[in-house]
Amino acid sequence: MRALSGEADDVELVLWSADERSWAVRNREIVPEVSFGQVAVGLRALRGGRLAMAATATLDPEENARALRAALRVARPSRLSEFAAARPPPLVDVDPELEALAHDPKALHSLAVALRDGFFSLPRAASIEAFEGAVGAHRTARAVVTRRGESTVARAALAAWADVEGAHSEIVHAPRATPEALAEIRGVGRAALLGLPDRIVTPEELGTGELPVLLHPRLAEAILRTALQEKLLAESAAKGLSDLRPGDLVADESFSLWDSSEEPGLSSHAPTDDEGTPGASRAVIERGRFTGFLGSRASCEELGIAPTGNGFRTPMIAEPPNEAPVRDRLSGLIVEGGEKSFSELVQGMERGLVLVGLLGLHGADRARASFSCTVYDGLAVRDGKLLGRLAPGRWNASGRLLADGDRPGLLSRIERSREQLSTGRSRLPHLLVRLETR
Repeated sequence: MRALSGEADDVELVLWSADERSWAVRNREIVPEVSFGQVAVGLRALRGGRLAMAATATLDPEENARALRAALRVARPSRLSEFAAARPPPLVDVDPELEALAHDPKALHSLAVALRDGFFSLPRAASIEAFEGAVGAHRTARAVVTRRGESTVARAALAAWADVEGAHSEIVHAPRATPEALAEIRGVGRAALLGLPDRIVTPEELGTGELPVLLHPRLAEAILRTALQEKLLAESAAKGLSDLRPGDLVADESFSLWDSSEEPGLSSHAPTDDEGTPGASRAVIERGRFTGFLGSRASCEELGIAPTGNGFRTPMIAEPPNEAPVRDRLSGLIVEGGEKSFSELVQGMERGLVLVGLLGLHGADRARASFSCTVYDGLAVRDGKLLGRLAPGRWNASGRLLADGDRPGLLSRIERSREQLSTGRSRLPHLLVRLETR
């Protein structure tokens, strides 16, 4: 910033750094994977009503200044007049016990061994051709700095996953190295195999049509972020892609969806977004009604509303984060649990599905908040009991999240399980909805 004094009206720097240590499990083989000192720098500058953007992977101030000077020569018109001025206290969300474990290769290796051995301890494992998994500890840090303020955050987490035959996976995200979290990591391989029934259920056997469907929290999050997100963003409203208005009834009156940067343990937990704008915990849908758009500084200014702290450098396809422009995105998603347990919701189904994974969700129709996808991971339910796993590639599930005239949307008839799951970015229950299947 000092190097560009007098050359720019305002300067913004976003710095990310990351370290990761993990052990990959490939059938019975265990392989170390280590990544240290990854650095990415995103730069923006304002001069005379124009915005310049550059990216580097160096901490050298002179090289960063040169990159931004070059970008200023091709700056484009911008609605921004200045960058954020927040100066919140630094947030360090790092469990000391997790930090100690992350620096102990033997401890991480022993978790990977337990993950593998738990899987192969089951007699059925002998018939499985492909088993993969991993146990890792990662630490990330982000700093957002402008001439008027700065924001910093550091966080760490343990993560483990296991995948059986590419047909069923289990994932654990643990921001604290508690005995319960470590036990779940050791058992994730076993859990993945136990969650994959022997019996295969075809559409012809169970029958299709509109069915009650329990969405696993990971899948529920993916659907909300992919098919619904565009309707909730200021960027979409400014472009005419969302016709929602505050107060519109968009869901069952029992349903509320919170966008939160204040939830401890989630990767969205941060004092500001990537622009340095303070975040908050907001009900974007409250008791079924849309409350207002979320967005970055530029898109919110275009709508004439205050920025909400939802401006993130979100990569598209193979775009590195430091080269990505600021885009409007949801932060951490929170849906409170309901009154019935997962088991009780299953028991209430005469004929239905539990869906864990869909193929092709990235191709959802964002303009209509709808999707139609092939099922690759799910379970069939008959007479209140789990019948078997859905034949991969044979099932299709489709739905529209919002009502269309007299036709109710997926969110119009919804129940929530009592249990909630942390996906790493969100905390959600299982959601019982109705989808069209074939």
